[in-house]
Amino acid sequence: MIRVLNQLKEFGVHSIISDEQIILEIFEENLNQADQIDGLIKDLLTETENSNFKKSVARMP
Repeated sequence: MIRVLNQLKEFGVHSIISDEQIILEIFEENLNQADQIDGLIKDLLTETENSNFKKSVARMP
C-alpha cells in the first residue's frame, strides 16, 4: 500500500491516512496523467480490500 501511495505522490496526489480511512487529494489538474492515476487508485483499493480501512475518500478539483 505504501508503494502505491508513494507512486501517487509522484503524480501530485497527496494522501492522509488515519486508522479507518484514506483520503486522497489532487490539487493539480494532471489530465495528461489521469490514466496512470486511475490505475494506481484501483491498485490501492484492491490492496486495501482486506484491511481495517472502512472508507476511501477522493477530493479532486
